[in-house]
Amino acid sequence: MNWELVGWFAGVIATLVGIKFVWTLFRTLFSKESMVRVIDSVGNSAQKAADKMSRGFSEKMAEKRARKEMEKEYYKPEVVNR
Repeated sequence: MNWELVGWFAGVIATLVGIKFVWTLFRTLFSKESMVRVIDSVGNSAQKAADKMSRGFSEKMAEKRARKEMEKEYYKPEVVNR
């Protein structure tokens, strides 16, 4: 049996399978549906990050307001009559 010919056919078949795999991979990755999914997921993650930052700013502002109110009561000037 001619093993070089069998090896050559196996190489050709492996090359064709590899090309088909790469073609399917690129077609799947760059299809319209996958691009829409990527854009939607980026938008969702950006929205979650913005909500998290907004909550953080709101909490810090509430703490700052409470601290100012406490300082205002603590450092209230006393009126002394002479």
